[in-house]
Amino acid sequence: MNRQPNRMSRGLPILVGTVSPKMIVAAVLLTLMAALWLRVSALKNDTTEKTIHLQPVSLPVIAGRHDRLQGNPFVMDRSRWIRPDGATDLQPSGKSGADGLVQKDQANLQRISQRLVLQAVVRDPDGVPIKACVNGTVLFKGSTFIAKENGEQYDLSVKEINATEVRLSWQVYDLTIKMPSSEWLD
Repeated sequence: MNRQPNRMSRGLPILVGTVSPKMIVAAVLLTLMAALWLRVSALKNDTTEKTIHLQPVSLPVIAGRHDRLQGNPFVMDRSRWIRPDGATDLQPSGKSGADGLVQKDQANLQRISQRLVLQAVVRDPDGVPIKACVNGTVLFKGSTFIAKENGEQYDLSVKEINATEVRLSWQVYDLTIKMPSSEWLD
């Protein structure tokens, strides 16, 4: 007498064997999510709203320190923060340090202006110059061009673009880069 057991006698193992593992994971995650939502809603009922009151506080103002700008915050003066290699606190007796820095900057900017070449000017449909190509870099009014000379970095900003020239500026200095003539290109 060989009897085959019917499905009811096997019970739970048949039910678990036919359920996919994805369904088990989904059921566990839904149960966990429901428990967390119940916990959040229970905490929300227990807490009372706290009101926050902000009070303005007057800050002290020191005359001569907080009522005027010490310098232009938009102009980076590297000499105030970084000294060139080998520099000392002693100044040469013939000229002041500021005059030496001014002359050094003027000489560096002069060499930069000789090195820069205006290669092209791009115009809008109305014929107004809007972009310029200087040494392979496309510039527009307000953009900056970084030039290095003698270990110093100069962030030159574009002030004006014309049909044959571009005006750049750094701090109080202006540089004008002109389109080379056709004789120079031949």
